[in-house]
Amino acid sequence: MLRFASFFLAWLLAGAASAQPVPATLACGGSEPFWSLAITAGKARLEAPEPALLKGGSDFAGKATPIANQRPGTVVWRGRAAGAGNDLVAVIERQACPAPGGRDDLFRVLLSLPDGTALAGCCR
Repeated sequence: MLRFASFFLAWLLAGAASAQPVPATLACGGSEPFWSLAITAGKARLEAPEPALLKGGSDFAGKATPIANQRPGTVVWRGRAAGAGNDLVAVIERQACPAPGGRDDLFRVLLSLPDGTALAGCCR
């Protein structure tokens, strides 16, 4: 019975954490290739040492939209660089994500660059 109660409590706490909305400001990043994405209200900045990753732009104007049929911890951030034709799209989900240095970040991100390059990483 104690084992069931512990499991049930852990399940409730996990559900409460995933019900939290995604913050408006996030610092995201990934490796191989290395990249970072800083998201603030209405803006995102992509940085990478590899110039090919920046050919679709580095400063984007856009917004986050919650996914209607998902829990509150999942959003899509979509933005476009000035003068660019394609969008940068980030799907951000509240999910433990192993980050460099042995820590876990609170969010996982799947990123599609304007040229179609797909990347994955973590956000905090």
